[in-house]
Amino acid sequence: MGRNLHSRVRSTVPGRSGRRHTIAVAGVGALVILGTAAGGIGAASSDVASPVSSGRATVVALTKPDGTGPPATVGRAPASTTTTVPVATTTTTAPGTRGTTGTTVPSTTTTTTTSVPPVHGGSADGVSAPSTTTTTAAPTTTVPVTPRATRPRTTSTTQAPVPARSTIADNCSTDVSAALDAYLDALPDGAVFTSPPSACYLVNEGVKITHPLGIVGGRFQDDSNTVAAPVPGKPAPSLHPVILIKQASDVTIEGVDLVGANDKGGYHAALVGQTGIDVRSSSNVTIADVTTLDTYGDGLTLSNAAGAGKDDDITVDGLTITRAGRQGITPDFVSGATFSHVDIVSEADSAWDFESDLPQMGTGNITITDSTWNGRINVIEPLTGPLAFDHDSSSGSFFLDDSKEPQLVTVTDSTMLLPANDFGDPTAGIVEHGGTLTFSHDVLGREYSKKAPTGPAWYVNNYGHLTFAHTSVTAPLGSSSGGAVVTISH
Repeated sequence: MGRNLHSRVRSTVPGRSGRRHTIAVAGVGALVILGTAAGGIGAASSDVASPVSSGRATVVALTKPDGTGPPATVGRAPASTTTTVPVATTTTTAPGTRGTTGTTVPSTTTTTTTSVPPVHGGSADGVSAPSTTTTTAAPTTTVPVTPRATRPRTTSTTQAPVPARSTIADNCSTDVSAALDAYLDALPDGAVFTSPPSACYLVNEGVKITHPLGIVGGRFQDDSNTVAAPVPGKPAPSLHPVILIKQASDVTIEGVDLVGANDKGGYHAALVGQTGIDVRSSSNVTIADVTTLDTYGDGLTLSNAAGAGKDDDITVDGLTITRAGRQGITPDFVSGATFSHVDIVSEADSAWDFESDLPQMGTGNITITDSTWNGRINVIEPLTGPLAFDHDSSSGSFFLDDSKEPQLVTVTDSTMLLPANDFGDPTAGIVEHGGTLTFSHDVLGREYSKKAPTGPAWYVNNYGHLTFAHTSVTAPLGSSSGGAVVTISH
């Protein structure tokens, strides 16, 4: 299977050195700018950024002391260099060095003298606050990340025999779901089933794994595109995941292609059960060098079985998702997962959807590194641990609603292209309702547009804290309200 990760185009991020000077604004919404000669926030086409509205204050971000402007607007990579997965064949991203380190947010000590002018033209009444002098020491914060393995892995010495073609057809000529399920279930714990080269298994009812097992290679194809008629008193019928891992541990899925029947793409509510891989209440699961194509549901879902607990210790190293019919990846109920070398090429809804649909029960201790995606990051239920993005490239908006017992969310050494024009409600590329979101040494550009960007980069409220440290942002910038704070550190 081909590996395409090394052709990924990376954007340069700003440097990390420079002197500090401070300009601070406080009010119902507050904005703090900590400047240096190393780079910072500003408009791509001007030496002075657009004014930043912060509820009861307006501040103009400064250019760098040497008079140079911020980086140019980041656009989409040319078609000749964009990593894609063709329809006829599927390719797999290449795994790289596994394991990550914690992300550290630099500590800062600032002394600010503030005089707050009234806002003109905003929805809030202009209010002048007295000058205040404050000294703030921001502690160094290290974001913990989940180790790649938290318990000993099962070491298998059992290579499963290849089933006879007369019992399990490997040319996608007939549905072998039941026969393949029975074969896999009969294998001993720790066995590894290695598919013959070019094998194709038609699994319209999906494949289920419930004990320690490895599957290496092969194409698993689900041609289902209709569901059975509903039966009174029973759950609504749904399509099955192509591979379901349920209440199992020490499972490896490696080098497989998972293909659904949604070749026209788009969202079909009744068919979203056809996930590429659905992991439910399982642990020590490794997914490596896997592709999903044309599924009616998500490319990958991490959730829980009825009445059971979260997934934990999940490692994804090499996953390409193309034309998912719902989300790209849904980590809705998991504690401890590392994603690396993930490429979410296309999906009908969000690229990443952190949404459990269970009040106060979400996901945490997640690291996403060396990955690319096109689409929204959607964090709905409160996180139960930190969420870290590191060395990623993406295009789309960022929505964070983590207002109760907020966890630290960080984006480090990454490039993110926000929507160029008005988007969402409220209108902004980054919307934060509470919580702590920190961008460090990033480039926040705009998606390609024939016109200059018109949509604001951010909106923060509900006591949220948004920080840009050594990060460039393409104007128009943004606003904050409701006790929120925006900090800009150059």
